Amino acid sequence: MTALLERHESLGVLLRYQIAKREVYIGARGQLCGLHDVHSKFVSACRELGLTSKDYPLSQERQGIRSLAKAIHELATQNFADAARLAGAQHISPPWSDRDKNALTIARKPFDIVEFDGHKIDIRLHVRFTDEAGLVEDIYIDRVWLLVIIDVYSRVIVGWNVVLSPEYNRHDVIRTIQQALSPQRKCAKLSIPGLSYSVSGGFVGEVMPFLDGACWEHFRLDNARANLATDTISLLASVVGCLVEAGPVRGHRAPFVRRFFGTLESTLFHRLEGSTGANTGDIRRRLMNPKGKESLPISFDELLELTQVCIANYNGTAHAGIGSRTPLEFLARTIEFHRDTVRVLSEPFRRQLCILQPSQLRTVMGSLQRGVRPYIEFVWGALLKPTIATSH
Repeated sequence: MTALLERHESLGVLLRYQIAKREVYIGARGQLCGLHDVHSKFVSACRELGLTSKDYPLSQERQGIRSLAKAIHELATQNFADAARLAGAQHISPPWSDRDKNALTIARKPFDIVEFDGHKIDIRLHVRFTDEAGLVEDIYIDRVWLLVIIDVYSRVIVGWNVVLSPEYNRHDVIRTIQQALSPQRKCAKLSIPGLSYSVSGGFVGEVMPFLDGACWEHFRLDNARANLATDTISLLASVVGCLVEAGPVRGHRAPFVRRFFGTLESTLFHRLEGSTGANTGDIRRRLMNPKGKESLPISFDELLELTQVCIANYNGTAHAGIGSRTPLEFLARTIEFHRDTVRVLSEPFRRQLCILQPSQLRTVMGSLQRGVRPYIEFVWGALLKPTIATSH
C-alpha cells in the first residue's frame, strides 16, 4: 500500500480529500466509519489508473481494505487538525504560540530534523573505574542516562552519550551534540568476548565519510532545564546554525527517539543481569533480577562498548517506518538527491570541537604561610570526586 501511494500521488490526494470532508471518521467506540464507501472510491480510482486484477490491490481477496484502513490512520494523524477531524472535532484550536507553528513539521530530507532526548536506563550497575594512579574504585549506580540524537528522516542515530549521574546537565547535552558532530567509527577490537558488530551495522561517517560533521536544520527537544540552558542554545545557534524546537516535558515531541529507547531496552538492557525492568510487574525483571537487589558488575568502558555496538547494529537493522530498509541503507539511497543541501562543519572546526564546552571560572587556592601549593578544584558530575590540579 505504501509503494502504491508513492507511485500514484492522486490516490493519496483522494484519501486526504475524503478525510477532510469527513467521509471517513472514527466512531464513538473507536471504529473507522465510512471505510467501505471510501474503499469503493479507492478501488474505482485504481481502475481508472489502469490497474488490473493482476495488480495490487485488485489482486487481493479483499482488495487491500485492511491496508487502506491503516493508510488512512497514518495520513490522518500526520498533523493535529486532521486527527481531530477524524475523531469528530468541529473547531480546531490554533497552536499555542507562533514558535510552535512548525511543531509537527515532517522531515523532507536527511538531516532536516533531528530529535534529542534523555532516557533513564532500566538497570542497576556496579561500575568499576581505574584512576591514573592505577587504583580501582567501585561505584554502585541506580541511575544511568542515555542521551541520543536521531535523524527523523532516516531513523539513523547520529550521536549519543552515556551519563552516570542522578540527572544529566547542560554539559552532558553539549557533549552529546559534540559527539554527533565528530567522526564515528567502529572499534577495531572489542574487549567483551562474543560481542560483535552485525554485517550491515555501522555509523554514518563510516559508510558515508562526506557526512562527517553534518549539521541539521531543526533540533527537537523538550523543555527540560538542561536542554534549554543558555550554553546549549548558543551552541546550536552559533555553531550548528539550526532552529531549536522545544516542547513540553514528557510530551510527544520526540516520538522517534523514544521508540528507539524502547528498542534498545528490549534488545540490550532488559536482557542483562541487574535489569530493573520497565515496571514492577515486568517479567524480565523477575527472571533476570529475582531479588531486586543484584547489580551488574561492569566497567565503564564495557558499558560504553555495549552501547556503541548496539547502536551500530540498530543502524544496520531493517526498520518498518522506512520501507523495511536499514537506516544506513535508507540514508545512502536518499542522500544523493540532497547532498548539496546538507551543511557540514569545516575540517578545522571538527578538529577543535572541545572548544564547544563553555569556559568555567575557578579560583586558584593555596597558601604560602601554610605551605599549601597552588591548586584548583573542579567538580565534573555528581558522582565524581573533585579533581585537584596542582601547579608547580
